[in-house]
Amino acid sequence: MNKDKPVVVGRGTQLFNELRWLGKVINKDRDVWQVLHVEHTEDEIILVTTDGRRLHKVQTKLGTLCHPKFLPAGDYMFEKNNDKEVVLTSYDIQYPNWRRVTPEGNPEHFPKYLYTIDLKIPEYTTNDKSNFSVAFGQLTLLTDTIFDLRYIEAMADDDRYWTIKWYSKKYAFLFSNGIRHASIMSKQDMVMQEVRKL
Repeated sequence: MNKDKPVVVGRGTQLFNELRWLGKVINKDRDVWQVLHVEHTEDEIILVTTDGRRLHKVQTKLGTLCHPKFLPAGDYMFEKNNDKEVVLTSYDIQYPNWRRVTPEGNPEHFPKYLYTIDLKIPEYTTNDKSNFSVAFGQLTLLTDTIFDLRYIEAMADDDRYWTIKWYSKKYAFLFSNGIRHASIMSKQDMVMQEVRKL
């Protein structure tokens, strides 16, 4: 692939669906994070996005989503991310060491998970918010934790359950669903700080 030529992915492919999900993390107020990080190992492709507060990762067998030459290892800017296409352009950046903030990549820093639940998080649509609201309420009750609604909305999937693992509110919660994984911090500490101010 020509590094200067954009990567265009049209709807109807699994790669398109995964890129759309990864793009939900992008924070338009922080340009540096509008980046997709792509790694190729000997037998896997790993796609990562983060806004500094949550991290989305897709990890699967190399060649499953696309030919490795179609999306080489490197960093890419989301030029377009809509219902019809995702357009990526090569971007020269020193991407942060994302493994350092995950239990799998930095096990010495993180305690082992104590709790696990499986939960379906239905789509949050204009016509029907009730099922999503019920799931969001269940998540709050089962984890005894407050999450940013937008972060959980990005997890919505009518067809599959998420496995959610955590140690305590102090550490990131791991959401796993097939080849998708997300590390999400709770809003608990921020809320408690606000309460103390009152």
